[in-house]
Amino acid sequence: MTSLGAELDQVRDSNARLLATVSGLDGSELRDASPLPGWSRAHVVVHLARNADAQLRMIDAALRGESVEQYPGGEQGRAREIEQGVTADAESIVAGLVASMAALEQRWATLPEQAWELETVTLRFRRTVREGIAARWREVEIHHVDLGCGYGPAAWPVEFVGVFLERSIARLPSRLPAAQEPSLRWRLVDRWWRWCPAFC
Repeated sequence: MTSLGAELDQVRDSNARLLATVSGLDGSELRDASPLPGWSRAHVVVHLARNADAQLRMIDAALRGESVEQYPGGEQGRAREIEQGVTADAESIVAGLVASMAALEQRWATLPEQAWELETVTLRFRRTVREGIAARWREVEIHHVDLGCGYGPAAWPVEFVGVFLERSIARLPSRLPAAQEPSLRWRLVDRWWRWCPAFC
């Protein structure tokens, strides 16, 4: 099992790479479309900032013995926060990400040992404060790719792939669209996923 310190270092390293990319974008580039349908790069950046804010809010509530929504208003509230955030100027959007990431890192650095096992409630499930580290790591690495600025899966740290590839494979059956034949499954072929019959 990876040590707590190593997990935190991995997220810090990913944060630094992300910020290097985002800080290199001018206002026009930040407003350009991202690979995510309907989202500009600014949407991706604002989402990452609000996700960090959400983690911080849930941690602080857990320390008080309380439980709060990951995003006030649920999925709709999450979408509303993002749409409001992208109306800011580019400098403020980038500064907001920097501040949110720094605040979360600072809170992690000051948590007492017993706090890591406190429970938080996300939009879809329950997890401990410590499990939130891996969740944040995934958000940063995957959405760094979603910026469409040249950072791709080939640049992911070996440690990241080692942790999340197996998890992603295990979850693939639950991602099978209801309209698809139940006999179909995922198979890895030449490093790409595709649908194939169960017997292939």
